[in-house]
Amino acid sequence: RLASAASVDPIGAFAPTLPTWFLIPFLLATILSVVSGAVFNLYSSGLNLLALGIRIPRWTAVTIDGVLMVIGGVYLIFVAPTFFAPVQSFLIVIGVVTAAWSAIFVTDLFLHRKSGYVRDDLYTPRGSYGGFNAAGVVSIVLAIGVGLGLVTSADENIRTVLGYLLSPADAA
Repeated sequence: RLASAASVDPIGAFAPTLPTWFLIPFLLATILSVVSGAVFNLYSSGLNLLALGIRIPRWTAVTIDGVLMVIGGVYLIFVAPTFFAPVQSFLIVIGVVTAAWSAIFVTDLFLHRKSGYVRDDLYTPRGSYGGFNAAGVVSIVLAIGVGLGLVTSADENIRTVLGYLLSPADAA
């Protein structure tokens, strides 16, 4: 019963089970953890956005990521019927992308196992590896496309864009 209530309202589900005096420290700890997590995520994601080579000021990158986080929060709070399904869907999508990247990384590592990498050439587009590897880009796009086509989600809003390679019987 607590698990089903927590999937709909994670904070409100614990209120009846805790002593009244504990609600204020619990609320403060929850707010501080969310704020500290958001600051860390904004810093990291802003840095990642800049690492992609997009030439924008740091504050602009953080603002873009902040807007995306607010949109995600609004969706979780006001649109999603449950808390668990969108979070699970997010983890599924991130898992597909991470698996695709990992497979390509390990494959590239095995291909260069004997000769090794030329360290200095990794840091410049004028090196022997060039600015980007077209085969790697095509591989990751295809791997992500196939991966997203082979997974499903409990969230009805994202379910429509996942599992497109499965038959309707498999997707259910």
